[in-house]
Amino acid sequence: MAVGDTVNGIFTTINVYHYFQPAAGVEVCITFMGGKGTAMQGGLYDGVTIGQTLLSDSADFSEGMNTKLFITNTNYLNLYANGDPPFYSGIQIK
Repeated sequence: MAVGDTVNGIFTTINVYHYFQPAAGVEVCITFMGGKGTAMQGGLYDGVTIGQTLLSDSADFSEGMNTKLFITNTNYLNLYANGDPPFYSGIQIK
């Protein structure tokens, strides 16, 4: 991967936390994260502490959020959904 490349993924399971951790020295700006369920959550994780936001309105609909979430190998993306698997999209910036 190189600076400017699109970064995205769709996880394959629900009801578990999912993580996207770039390689050391790589930085990514997540521009969208989403999923489906009454407990769709997304945010940062550092291997110990989860900082996340609730992306769901407690109704079982597809939910998503346009964002500018900058992640590194130290503080990386965490997603959770209980309806359909969560997904994300972004761009590599370093």
